[in-house]
Amino acid sequence: MPVAEQAQYDAFISYSHTLDGQIGPSLRDGLHRFARPWHRLRALRVFCDRRSMSANEGLWASIESALRRSRCFILLASPESAASEWVRREVAYWQGLEPRRPILIAVTGGEIVWDAQTVDFDSELTTALPENLRGWFSEEPLWVDLTKTRQDLSPRDPDFLDAIATLSAAVRGVDKDELIGEDHRQHRKARRFRRLAFAALSVLTVVALAAATTALVQRSQAIDQRDTALANQLVAEAGNVQDSQPGLARQLIAAAHHLKRTPQVESALAAGGLIPQEIHVDASALAYSADGEILAVARSGRPEAPGFPAVTGHVWLYDTDDLTVLSDWSTDSTAPIATAAISPAAPLLAVGQAGDIVLWDITNTRQPVKRALLSGHRDDVKAVEFSPDGLLLASGGRDGALRLWNVSDASTLAEVEVEQAGAAAFSMRFHANGTRLAVLSTPLRHLSAEATKAATDAASRTLATGMPLRTWDVSNPRAPQRTSDIEEKIDFFDLAGERLVTAARRDVRLGTITTGTNTSLPSGRATGSITALAHSAGGQVAAVGDDGYVRLWDPAPSLELVDELPIPPTDAENVGAFTFSPSGSRLAMAAPGGNAGQRATGIAGGTVRIWHLADSRERRAFAAITAHTSEVSELVASPDRHTLVSVGGDGLKLWDISNPHAPRSLANLPEAKSAAAVAFSPNGKSLAITSTGTVRLLDLQDPSSPRHLAVWQIPDTRGACRGRDLPCAIEPVALAFSSDGRLLAVGDITAQISIYDVTSSVARQPVGTIHANAWSLAFVPNKPVLAATGLSRQVELWDVTHPAAPEKRAVTGGHTYQIPDFSFSPDGSLFATASRDGTVRL
Repeated sequence: MPVAEQAQYDAFISYSHTLDGQIGPSLRDGLHRFARPWHRLRALRVFCDRRSMSANEGLWASIESALRRSRCFILLASPESAASEWVRREVAYWQGLEPRRPILIAVTGGEIVWDAQTVDFDSELTTALPENLRGWFSEEPLWVDLTKTRQDLSPRDPDFLDAIATLSAAVRGVDKDELIGEDHRQHRKARRFRRLAFAALSVLTVVALAAATTALVQRSQAIDQRDTALANQLVAEAGNVQDSQPGLARQLIAAAHHLKRTPQVESALAAGGLIPQEIHVDASALAYSADGEILAVARSGRPEAPGFPAVTGHVWLYDTDDLTVLSDWSTDSTAPIATAAISPAAPLLAVGQAGDIVLWDITNTRQPVKRALLSGHRDDVKAVEFSPDGLLLASGGRDGALRLWNVSDASTLAEVEVEQAGAAAFSMRFHANGTRLAVLSTPLRHLSAEATKAATDAASRTLATGMPLRTWDVSNPRAPQRTSDIEEKIDFFDLAGERLVTAARRDVRLGTITTGTNTSLPSGRATGSITALAHSAGGQVAAVGDDGYVRLWDPAPSLELVDELPIPPTDAENVGAFTFSPSGSRLAMAAPGGNAGQRATGIAGGTVRIWHLADSRERRAFAAITAHTSEVSELVASPDRHTLVSVGGDGLKLWDISNPHAPRSLANLPEAKSAAAVAFSPNGKSLAITSTGTVRLLDLQDPSSPRHLAVWQIPDTRGACRGRDLPCAIEPVALAFSSDGRLLAVGDITAQISIYDVTSSVARQPVGTIHANAWSLAFVPNKPVLAATGLSRQVELWDVTHPAAPEKRAVTGGHTYQIPDFSFSPDGSLFATASRDGTVRL
């Protein structure tokens, strides 16, 4: 038997396609589903004409095969099926099969009438059965009526479902009621299975989502760790190259900031303003315009020499905001350029080129125009300087001559011999009133052979000479008169307004052109000699030391050394030009460049570094400390400014800030996270911190390992906790040490000030108490007087000479609203109060 013949059908449905084209397939599907176990595809296997046939060359052969393999024959009886040739053939073939097999009838139309006398269907009244079924049944057969369900073949229709149950029970040979019960059981099982399957799928979905979320979190953490490590690595590399390659350092910090804002990146950004911008050009002269918006950069020419090609002089004009080139032009000459200046009164640029001075009109910075050529020097021009009104131009050259020029007509007004011919260096500055001119010149006879060689290539203010400063009265520019000399031996000088600054070796001094220099500026860590000096109109002083630092001072009011900027030693020894912008906000230096090597050889060009300097009244951040994980509530520096205390929600931290560019963690006290006030003792060796109901005193002899000295309970002298069943503690909010460090005043929220004797190792109770508001406390410097203020409009002054019996000395007033803070001057002569009424009173 062929493989196809081996398959079995439980039933074969024969019907008329004309009438029962929908009922036949619907009946087949219903028999498939009724009482179907949940794990099986169908309950019965039913053949339904073309729906159950595969591709075959013979249609009737396929039907014959299906009939032979079927156990039951289901006839959809109707007048149309009775008249159908196909139905009659299928019935006839079924009747010829052995052994005899059952025929089930489902009436879909017409009439079926059984005649009990003839034991057969009534041939006259029966219209739904084919003729070849006459005489086939030996007794009246059971048939189902589907005529009522023709319009609704849904498995939910009770009549259609009952018909399916009847036929299914007959095909299976089981009781109908039992089969209906099995159908209900299988439906329940299927529902349970669906629920379990849904629950399992839900669990699997949750597990998959959790796994995916975990994977995403781990991936995010891995990316974050990678970005953090890479950003910190970029910052570290920027720190390694910022002295020699500041431009690259800026790019590395910018890349790190774009990648991840770690604490190291934040610190680098805070200190990044001290990394200079760079212009890669071999500059021999620099000059700022009066408004600081233009920077002129000149490159010196050089004739061809063995091993060195000829270099043509060149001039660039830069926009100082973004360092874009506004214009540039070649001098078309190999003549040296050692100096340049821009008039403070007009857009006029003077460039010293060999023995001539070329004046350029830079009114249109995009198209400068050559205005005049000033000739007269018999050797290279080493310095040019405009008078404050821009009417005069002073020049000095290697011919030893000082010349004064009328800028308006380019005529020579006077020529004075300052040195013998061959002067190696010249520098000059006009006094603020324009009637006096200070001149420092260097004759070759005072230079060593090595310095003489350097003088031919470096600008005038890069040489150490140890010469007196000469002054000239140029009120009559046609007849300048030498007035007086400042006899001290100096190497460099600069003049800004009335103020004169000079340098000799490593000593930088401040004074006036009349009195000379009589005040030395602090030298910091200087170990070498000064190689360049500059002075801004705002009073700032900058000097380059051959130890590899640019040092910045703010002379007003405290002669403070505000910064030391590292540069490569080779650059420090070979400064080509060094100048402030007129506002003092920028400092420019021309030097060989960061990769020049030990002897500044083997390089194609140099570098102009430009530092952006903070206003002396608004200090620039040296570094950022971002170790706290929550808001910082307190920040106090020790009296020597070497130790810093910060308090945040994660604890109290001690920092070494002796090098402000690189703060270093000393200690961490997590238990002090609730400290509302912190105070150093005057000698910085002790630290008082508040906590709930107590004040603790720490020994900071070794700041990296603080040691507890004492713990004082805040007494409840006001009765704030009286009668309370719950735990109650007095919260301290303010601390202040006396100038001698003997007394510690503690203010709390109950308007009480407790005074403790810090020197006593026995006393644990206050030696005195003051009843006064105390949200802010301070002792008058060097006096036993305590000032206190709370949420009021006044400050109370208390005499605590005898702490056990404080006496109120005075009460200040004048403000119209609360005073949250106040401060004393260092000598205690001034007292400032700040109020929420928007005023500060002295």
